[in-house]
Amino acid sequence: MLNSNKLTVVLAVILIGVSALTAFFAWQNVRMTGRWFILQDARRIHDRQQATVNKLAQEVVAYGRKQPDILPIMEALGYRLRATTNSPAAAPQP
Repeated sequence: MLNSNKLTVVLAVILIGVSALTAFFAWQNVRMTGRWFILQDARRIHDRQQATVNKLAQEVVAYGRKQPDILPIMEALGYRLRATTNSPAAAPQP
C-alpha cells in the first residue's frame, strides 16, 4: 500500500512538471510569434527602402553616364564609372 502511494506521488509530480513545461513552451511560442510578426514588418519596410535606394542609385549612375561633370563627385562617394563617349575605342598597338 505504501508503494502505490509513492508511485502516485511520483506520477503526480511528473504530470505537474510536464504540464508546467507545456504551459511555459506555449507561452514562449506566443511571445515569439508576436516578435516574428514585428520582424516581418521591419523586414518589409527595409526591403521597400532598399528598393528605393537601389532605384535612386541606378538613376544617379544613369545621370552620371549622361553628364560626365558629376563623375568626380560620384567617385568621391565610391562609385567608379567611366564616361561613355560616342568615339570608337582606339585600336591596340602591336
